[in-house]
Amino acid sequence: MPDLDPLGALLIIAVGVIAGTVNTIVGAGSLLTFPTLLFLGYPPLVANVSNTVGLVPGTISGAVGYRRELEAAFPLRVEDGFSPPLRVVTHGVPCEKPMLGPGP
Repeated sequence: MPDLDPLGALLIIAVGVIAGTVNTIVGAGSLLTFPTLLFLGYPPLVANVSNTVGLVPGTISGAVGYRRELEAAFPLRVEDGFSPPLRVVTHGVPCEKPMLGPGP
């Protein structure tokens, strides 16, 4: 792991804020954060894992922020959230409403 000086920390924070904003709007913030971490000397695996973990809070806050728009565009039922994982667990048993196109 590289030693992080104050300027590097400031760069990570600034790029993180910009990337979080971009992720919430269009979802391409990793195009900013991953190269920044590589530029600062982090190994690719560490940069990739950091990016993936960093996406979780942005995704949650984006969903909360856009919940009214999401509810209007995609009226979901409770069982819609369970059917794709259940389908994977049951090895492809067709569900009532396929989420990703035609089933097996």
